[in-house]
Amino acid sequence: MLIVMEVSMSSIRMLIAAVVLSALLVACGGTIPITPFVPPDVDFVIGAQAFVPEAQQPDALRTITVPARDEVWVRVTFGSSDADHRFVEIVPTDSSSGLQLETWGQRGRRAELVSRSPLLFGTATAMRAATSTVESQAERSSLSSPWKCFGPCVAERYQSGDVYVRIANAASSSRTVRFYAYGIEAWDTSSSTPSDPTTIHVTAPDTGVSGAIETVDDVDYFVFTCPSTGPWFGEVYLELERSVDAYLGQFELVTVVGTYGVGEVSDLVPCGSSVLVRSPNGTAGPSDASRYVIYAN
Repeated sequence: MLIVMEVSMSSIRMLIAAVVLSALLVACGGTIPITPFVPPDVDFVIGAQAFVPEAQQPDALRTITVPARDEVWVRVTFGSSDADHRFVEIVPTDSSSGLQLETWGQRGRRAELVSRSPLLFGTATAMRAATSTVESQAERSSLSSPWKCFGPCVAERYQSGDVYVRIANAASSSRTVRFYAYGIEAWDTSSSTPSDPTTIHVTAPDTGVSGAIETVDDVDYFVFTCPSTGPWFGEVYLELERSVDAYLGQFELVTVVGTYGVGEVSDLVPCGSSVLVRSPNGTAGPSDASRYVIYAN
C-alpha cells in the first residue's frame, strides 16, 4: 500500500508540472520565456554621436581606465539619425592586450556582439574562436576605405535607444581607452534587399563586384546578367575572394546551384538568377577589413 501511494504522489507531481508547463507555453505563444537582461549599475552614461560624415573622424567621448582583471559598464544612448550603422569602439592608449568589448541589448543574459580586435567583431558564440593576427598600426593604416577601427569595435544596423557596453580587462595591469560611439553611412552600396539586387553586366573575363559584410546581419544580393551572344551566353562561373587576407571572418556565396566558400569556383550559375553573400557564422567587420570580391567568368 505504501508503494502504491508513493507512485500516486509522484504521478500527481508530474501532472502538476505538466499543467504548469502547458500554461507557460500557452501564455508565451509556445515558447518558454527568456529571463530578460537586467541592466547593471553603470559606471558611465554617454550620449553617442548620432551621425558622423564620411570625411570626418568620430570624437572620443570619454577616456576610461579599466583596472586590472576588472570591468567597466557604460550605458550609451543613440538618438534618432539618418545613419545606417552604429558603432561602439574603444581605442587603447597603449596595449590592447587583454581587452574585450561587448554590447548587451534586451534579449537575454549574454553579450550580443563581442570584439577583441580592430578588424573583427561578431556574435558572442562566433567570437570565442575568432581572433585577428593583424595588430600593428602600420598594417591597419595601410588598408584603404573610409572606415576602420583602431581598437576593438562592434557594429549593427542603426537604431535609436540605449546600448549597454561592457569593457573587460583580463590583463594584470590597468588599461586606459578612448571611448567612441557613433553612427555612420554604410560604405558598401551593394543591395541588402532581395527584391532589388545589385545588377552586374558580365562583359569581360574576371568581371568583378566588391562588397563588405559590415554588420553581423548583413546580406548582399546580386544578379549577374550576360550578353545575348558570346562566351558568357546563358551561364557563368562565380568565385568569391576576400580582399583582406588577415581578416578571419567568414563569407559564403549562395546561388541557385549551390553554396560556396572563399576560393571555391561555383558550378555554372544561370545568368539573371539571384546570388547572395553573407557570413555563415555571424562574424563581420568594418568595411576596410570585411571586403570581398565576386568574380564572374
